[in-house]
Amino acid sequence: MKSLHLAIVEPEEVMLRGLQAIITSDDDKIEIVGSFESISDCDQFLKSAPAAVLLIDEATICQEDLYAFVTHWTNSLRSPGIIVMSHKLSATYVEKLFCLGVLGFLYRDDCTTSNILTCIRSAALRRPYVSPQASALFYKREAISRNSGLSRLDIDVLQQLALGLDNHEIARLLGFHVRSIYRSKAILKQVLNVKTNDQIVDAARRNGLLND
Repeated sequence: MKSLHLAIVEPEEVMLRGLQAIITSDDDKIEIVGSFESISDCDQFLKSAPAAVLLIDEATICQEDLYAFVTHWTNSLRSPGIIVMSHKLSATYVEKLFCLGVLGFLYRDDCTTSNILTCIRSAALRRPYVSPQASALFYKREAISRNSGLSRLDIDVLQQLALGLDNHEIARLLGFHVRSIYRSKAILKQVLNVKTNDQIVDAARRNGLLND
């Protein structure tokens, strides 16, 4: 049986070794054809040695660079099935990546052997895959939206506020202008009946909008 060729962008040595151990234990069905610290080095490699799947850990990659390279690769004739592994937990962020052409999303805390291998195989078959905790975000967001009247953006902003992100960090993550974040916070204060931004997260927890 022909091996599935996989390239990896992983700037962290310990994480790379862990991924290699998981992937090479799969009865030689997946062959790692290249591993790279930078996304630009991987781009040069893929020009002459195409891979079926590309796994990117975006831990130290600028978000704008990630978007640019994903767009570049998905527009190429020999586009790999792209997987993004991330510590960012946001439904809007995942949606943005998939709109750009990403086929798999692995939340870092979901990176079990089973989830990693399932995601790689799905990407090779051009089937979308979102790891469990990230996938659950979409169901939670829809349920909260129905019950509260808040928009998807408002809920995503609330979730990122609960993680301690500031307005500009949330805007960059979600791909919106910072003015949109301010508008969402104003709506959240009105819906939650609080007067200050600092009261939003606590009020949301009391009202069952956050279950962390």
